[in-house]
Amino acid sequence: MQDLQTFCPSTPTAGLPTLKYFGQEGDYRVLIMTVHGPSLEDLHEHLGKFSLKTTAMLADQMISRLEFVHSVGYIHRDLKPDNFLMGLGKLSHHVYLIDYGLSTKYVSSTTGQHREATTGRNFVGTTRYASLRTHQGCSQSRRDDIEQLAYILVYLYRGRLPWSGLQIRDRDEKEKAIGDLKLKLPTSKIAERCPRQFEDLLLYARKMEFEEVPQYEMCRMLMASVLDELGPALGKNDFEYDWVVKKRPQSPSAPQEGGTTSPRSPINSGSGVGIGVLSSAQARGVFSGCGSQDITSLGGFE
Repeated sequence: MQDLQTFCPSTPTAGLPTLKYFGQEGDYRVLIMTVHGPSLEDLHEHLGKFSLKTTAMLADQMISRLEFVHSVGYIHRDLKPDNFLMGLGKLSHHVYLIDYGLSTKYVSSTTGQHREATTGRNFVGTTRYASLRTHQGCSQSRRDDIEQLAYILVYLYRGRLPWSGLQIRDRDEKEKAIGDLKLKLPTSKIAERCPRQFEDLLLYARKMEFEEVPQYEMCRMLMASVLDELGPALGKNDFEYDWVVKKRPQSPSAPQEGGTTSPRSPINSGSGVGIGVLSSAQARGVFSGCGSQDITSLGGFE
């Protein structure tokens, strides 16, 4: 429960889901938290890829979310576009980091010191974005979260990574093949046709020591320099994301506010973070203290 309250506080906190209810309902433990907008993966699939401006603006907030997770003694270990959600309504410009199922403490609860590096560890994470050292069986630390973020930025901007689309069915073989590519390919090839700052972030993560504290502000400044290079007209962190611009009517003939939108479009839809497991009667009881604007998600945990 303590871990849950760390990542899902009961009071609104920037970039974190808000906890509405946690308790036992029959055979299930039930978690209810605020629902958010579409994930970056949803939006990416809808748009194909993101502009450089959108990617850099998102990166600024994503770095801050990581900084918070690390500040409370945890590493995420499973960063991917699916686990970053946009907010809704007045908070639609906020980026939220979710899914802490693979998160772990990098600080020992007994000594308060950074855990020691170990080898021969099982693979933990998502193969596409996992750090090189994770493929090599090394225990993860804050540097690995930063490396995952670098891969995500390349993916969001370019639309793919060099190992995207490998036709290998066996999971272990695919994991090894992707790990081999991350090892063999120069970082310039991994971040090909991306701004140099993306490669710089990847190089920085790979050169970090196991216990080293990431320079979060330096990372944010690196992303700010991407915006600066776009010039005064485009280089503003004004939350004018690609999907906001796309949604805005471009001409008198364009659909107006309240017009027909595709039911498959993620731009106007919320994205839950759990699966409903209660009967309607149970749900009414659980939701009795939640306003309609609290928006709820249910998750069942055996």
